Amino acid sequence: MHKHLISALLMSSLAFAAPRVGEHDNAYRLVFDLAGNTDFSVQALTSGIQIQLTQPVLTPESGTVNVPFVRSYATTANSITLKFDPAYLQEIKVSFLPASGEQKARLVLDLPKMVLASTPPSPSKDFPVPTPAKNPEVMYPESLDPNLDVLNYDLGLEVDVQKNFLKGTALIQLKTVASTPAIRLNLLGLTVSEVQVNGKTAAFQQQGQHLLIDLNETSSVGKTYRVQVIYSGVPKTVKDPGDTEEDSVGWKKFKDGIYVLNEPNGAMSWFPCNDHPSDKATFTFRITVPLPYMGVANGTSKTTSNLNDSKTYVYEMKEPMATYLATVHINRFGQEIRQLRPNLKIRNYFPASLPEDFQKKELGKLEAMLNFMEKQVGPYPFSEYGVIFTEYPTPYALETQTLSTFPSQKKADWAFVHELSHGWFGNSVTPKTWSDLWLSEGFATYFQDLWQYPKEKDLKAFLKTRYERNLKNKMKPPYITERKELFSQRAYQRGSLVLHALKFKIGEKAFGQVLQNYHKTHAFKNASTEDFVQSVVKTTGKPELKGFLEKWIYGSVVPEFPELGQ
Repeated sequence: MHKHLISALLMSSLAFAAPRVGEHDNAYRLVFDLAGNTDFSVQALTSGIQIQLTQPVLTPESGTVNVPFVRSYATTANSITLKFDPAYLQEIKVSFLPASGEQKARLVLDLPKMVLASTPPSPSKDFPVPTPAKNPEVMYPESLDPNLDVLNYDLGLEVDVQKNFLKGTALIQLKTVASTPAIRLNLLGLTVSEVQVNGKTAAFQQQGQHLLIDLNETSSVGKTYRVQVIYSGVPKTVKDPGDTEEDSVGWKKFKDGIYVLNEPNGAMSWFPCNDHPSDKATFTFRITVPLPYMGVANGTSKTTSNLNDSKTYVYEMKEPMATYLATVHINRFGQEIRQLRPNLKIRNYFPASLPEDFQKKELGKLEAMLNFMEKQVGPYPFSEYGVIFTEYPTPYALETQTLSTFPSQKKADWAFVHELSHGWFGNSVTPKTWSDLWLSEGFATYFQDLWQYPKEKDLKAFLKTRYERNLKNKMKPPYITERKELFSQRAYQRGSLVLHALKFKIGEKAFGQVLQNYHKTHAFKNASTEDFVQSVVKTTGKPELKGFLEKWIYGSVVPEFPELGQ
């Protein structure tokens, strides 16, 4: 996925200072558009705050905003001052979002609502809670119930497209990997009306993003359950603090269509799930939409059926898939379906609003791209592949399994190679935790580089530029533990340099064996960074490569890369 690509280009004109205001369940959000990138510092005032900016990126302005406890705001070219009601004593979060593509830089202020007489609901004393368990996830621990192993999601989705209203029935087969009296799924912003466990009505509670379900017993290790959840509502996107709607993930309505981009935690915006890459499961999607809309999802198209003015589309993903890779698209689509090989079907979808020849030149290279990847890693892991376009000109694409999602903003052919390569690394071999994301994005960037620069001389010149930029910027390691940096260039650029450096060190033939053995060993499963390191050592028979790789993967200093001729 290409997301949050950082641009250091300063815009020439100063930004209009009046903030945009948004209201969420627990906080108000003020967003100040800036004329360029800047550092900032925050100083507390009596009944207020002042934010100092290192660059002149605002126009002088003063006024009021529609937030009950904010009395006024004022800006200079390089400062923002907010005055609060004296009773307002909440802690304020200030975040800076750099310019990205056509998106201006922004300063985002999250202002928690004043706490009055009530407190957030909590589970009743007699409602059981999941057994505490060791959680391997450091960035999104709230998204994972370590007691669970979901085996299959069967999702019935009835969608009123115009109202963006979803009626859902999720039938979830799972097993408990620890003894627990309750389980915890993720479902945000939708209302649950009924839960059944093994055919019997079960008690449940919704707490924020969590759906707690009483198993009515303390489960034994390995016991399987059939959980049905009936829910409905208008799906809302998922945002981290400081995110705007453009940064959000999950179920999205735009123009005449609906599309889904889940990474990292957006799946909970449209179905109850154990929303973590380590818990892969098979899927069935049953999408009912009014005519003439079409419903499209991952996997293989199984059946369609008409009832009055609606149509139901059924898709099956028989290979395990992480929740962040699941997708649903609803629109008026043109489609291109062909059997490329006896064991590989291609299916591409284009919203009717796009030009007839949109990205056809790049898609015409798909067979060459597949041959390029298979020569290095081995056969494509799935029986179908294709791309689906949204109407939204978002700057990034996502490797939704077997059906990569692309924006209506045109992309170069290397972007299609990047997403296709995720079929092996990301879809088939999926990172075990979000800290292991470089095993997906670093690999995809590596293959994208090879496609762009097939001649070694050109590749070395390009890599030297990237390497020197990493040195200059003191790029931190690709193994990431800070949530706000998950989709930074650390996973992409420095992640790719790990692989380039390893290839130059051990030779192209040995590196090819590493790629093939690593994928074969972990196909359709999860892999950690340590799994990759051990695979390299085992394949090459060189234990000294463990230290070499650890410097590149975990080291705070970018290691030397003598093969580039510094």
